[in-house]
Amino acid sequence: MPDPSTGRGPGRRPGRPGTRDEILTAARRLFAERGYAGTTIRATAAAAAVDPSLVHHYIGTKEGLSRLAGSSDRSSSRSAAGHCVDCVHERQ
Repeated sequence: MPDPSTGRGPGRRPGRPGTRDEILTAARRLFAERGYAGTTIRATAAAAAVDPSLVHHYIGTKEGLSRLAGSSDRSSSRSAAGHCVDCVHERQ
């Protein structure tokens, strides 16, 4: 039954409207600063001021986060200036 003061029924309250965009903005910054290997779901969540479970809810995996954030470098860690910090080359 809806709450007369809000007009809504029981259940989860809606999230902030810009949560997904805040996550992607934080991810773009972290991937640019730390590279793929140095960026984590937890660090992205902390930078976006959300719980890590929301990153999984809105985005999914780290690979998906990287893809949506526009990170093309998944094989090395790069500094903000683009210098290789800790290169890890994938085996072929």
